[in-house]
This record gives sequence, C-alpha cells and structure tokens, in this order.
Amino acid sequence: DSAYKDSVEMRSIFIPKGIRRIGDSAFEQCIYFTTINIPSTVISIGKAAFLRCISLSSVSLPNTWHEIPQLAFGTCMNLESIVVPEGVTTLGLDAFIECFSLQDIQLPSTLTTISRGVFWECHSLQQIHLPASVTYIGEYSFFHCPKLRDIYVHATTPPAITSIVNAPGVTFHVPAESLNAYLNDMEWRKYTIVGDL
Repeated sequence: DSAYKDSVEMRSIFIPKGIRRIGDSAFEQCIYFTTINIPSTVISIGKAAFLRCISLSSVSLPNTWHEIPQLAFGTCMNLESIVVPEGVTTLGLDAFIECFSLQDIQLPSTLTTISRGVFWECHSLQQIHLPASVTYIGEYSFFHCPKLRDIYVHATTPPAITSIVNAPGVTFHVPAESLNAYLNDMEWRKYTIVGDL
C-alpha cells in the first residue's frame, strides 16, 4: 500500500505482468504521469489507488476486476474517457469524484451497484448509459454535474435510489414498458422521466 504515493518525479508507470494487486493509495498524487496500462494479471486495486493523479488522461483496465473501489480514480482531473470492463459489478464510493474532464464512460452489462457520489462533480459529463443490470444508484451519484442532460436507465425494474442528481434539466430515459413503474416510484417520480428506450 502507498508504494509510490506522492512521487511527484514520476512521469510514467510500467506495471509488469505477474503483478496481482495494486494496493491502497499505491499511486496517489503521482501528478505527472498521463497514461497507464494495467496488465490482465492484476485482479484488483485498492482504495484511492490513483487518487489525485491529476495529469492522467488515459487508462486501460483489464477484464479481471469485479470492483472499481472507493476513490480509485478520484480527482483525476484530466481523465476524459474510460471503459469499465465486463465483470465489474460495483463502482465504489466516490470512484470517479471530481473527474472534471470526464466526458465518456462506458459501463459493463455486469454492473449492479453505483455507490454514493461516484460521479460527483464530473463537470464535463453530458450523458451516460446505465446498463439493465443496475439495481442500486447511491445518493449524490450525479451531483454537481452541470452539463449533464440525459441519463439512460436500461433497467426494466427501477433501481433503488435516493437523491441522485441536482442539476436542472436532466432527463431520465427508461424502457417504454417500464415507464409506469418509474413514475409510480416515490423517488423516481421526482425527476423528468420519458419512456423512449
């Protein structure tokens, strides 16, 4: 854990094949490296593994993970896009908080849980597709995302939610056959919902 934390001199990272786990805060606040490729031998990363890697703009993740843990990529301010691989079921607390440049995130069909505050202050995010497998969206998940306009929720059963968005003008797009279920849910009915999926 914290193996390279605050290594401000580090300009690039090479993670050799054979490494099984990246520990908590392993690369926290390594502020100068811009890209990282994580080999498929890595089966998990720890909390805050890449927290405040403010120059990181590109990351390639293996399909061996089941979770993106708490604060894993928090405050990676230059991260513009990311593909969360198939097999991941959980986005941990604040996993992508304050990723100010994040515009495109692709989520896997295996995802069930979006924890509290995952996309808090993702200022550049304009739309996002949540796969049909999602059953829970945590509080404040999309708070302070000023450009967010469209959230596509593909689940036929409304996921459990509590106060997930506060930006004005956000529209939730849901399956047409499930529109009434969303409109009859005490939490979901607070938002603008259209059944056009």
